[in-house]
Amino acid sequence: MTDERDWQPDPDLPPIVFEATRALPTASDVHPPSDGETKTAESAALLQKDVRERAHTLLGAAKRSICICSINLDPWLYDSDEALDACIKLLAHQSRSRLRILVKETQHLERHRLIKLAQRLTSNCSIRQLNPDHPFERSGYLIVDDRLLFVQHLSAQDTDAERVNARLIQRSFDHAWDHSIDAPNLRSFIL
Repeated sequence: MTDERDWQPDPDLPPIVFEATRALPTASDVHPPSDGETKTAESAALLQKDVRERAHTLLGAAKRSICICSINLDPWLYDSDEALDACIKLLAHQSRSRLRILVKETQHLERHRLIKLAQRLTSNCSIRQLNPDHPFERSGYLIVDDRLLFVQHLSAQDTDAERVNARLIQRSFDHAWDHSIDAPNLRSFIL
């Protein structure tokens, strides 16, 4: 097993980027479809399933770090057995591995599986709230080991460089992390 300090990304390999190019509906957004809406609802469900599988594949590939930035920690994506198992596997793999989660909204997250994990493993698993004074410019994203990138929704204003450069978005995440605020309603007070 290599030491985390010895690990360097292979400069010849480009970052891997998975992206969903349109907004994904949540379960509450999908109402019983009319005859004309049946195919739209089915394709939205297939897209959502595909996005979940891609994100869970990336989470499972983590060896050193996972950084998640999300508006509300997307329960349809991250509050699952697969996501939790991947995060636990990462945190059990190395003592220096880490999981950092940035959220914009902290309401209704107390029962989220990753929040409970962060409350139990406070030494290498942290959750913080985005600072309202610093704009949240993009939709949610996931960065694994500083080089694997998953962007949930891309808008037309995202540049090609941002789409393929996990390191650039990692720097953006680190900046947001440095300016984030504590989320006291998500802290565990178990003694």
